[in-house]
Amino acid sequence: MKKINPLYIAVLLIMLFIFVEYNLHRSKQELEQNFQLFQKNKQLAVKLDALREGYSSKHIAEFLHILRSDRFKDAKFKIKRQANSLRIVSKNISLDDLNYLFSKILNGNFPISSFTLTRLSAEKASMVLELKW
Repeated sequence: MKKINPLYIAVLLIMLFIFVEYNLHRSKQELEQNFQLFQKNKQLAVKLDALREGYSSKHIAEFLHILRSDRFKDAKFKIKRQANSLRIVSKNISLDDLNYLFSKILNGNFPISSFTLTRLSAEKASMVLELKW
């Protein structure tokens, strides 16, 4: 029976150690990249969830409920709803009602794309408001 040279065993163990270290280093780099990608995706998911909550049909329905309340009976809103926008026109709204409406809009999370306000008199104004999501 022939003996195995201990030098061969040492070289084999060193090569095995180098191979394992190389794979471990590569795996650590891949793990770091995946972790960074996970963190970016997590931040994006949080932002998307906030946007989904803010622009949900529930919020739009709440807003429409506010517009249709008895407080705005004299404002006579014309509401034009499309797939991704809402246009609200009032030719004659009192400044108190306008102040109340904008306190609701600005305290909520509504995507205002355009707003036009014209003062008609000391107590009345006309407005055009467009929300897009």
